[in-house]
Amino acid sequence: MLDPQLPEALSDALGGTDHPAPLLPGPREDACQGGAGAVKNVIGAHLFLERDGRTLLGRRHPDVEFAGGVWHALAVH
Repeated sequence: MLDPQLPEALSDALGGTDHPAPLLPGPREDACQGGAGAVKNVIGAHLFLERDGRTLLGRRHPDVEFAGGVWHALAVH
């Protein structure tokens, strides 16, 4: 279970201010609703879990195509 004070702690760590997402332009004139002209958007997030000054890392499986056997920050895509 997450600490209920986590949002406040994160806000303090970021300087106590909100960080709104930047404004993005609207859809392109030539945009479509999918198909061959669709643009794939990938969103990734990295998770850093720390306790007593130690950070939890994951280790990539040695058989993966990219960076096999390497320690890394936990991430989702």
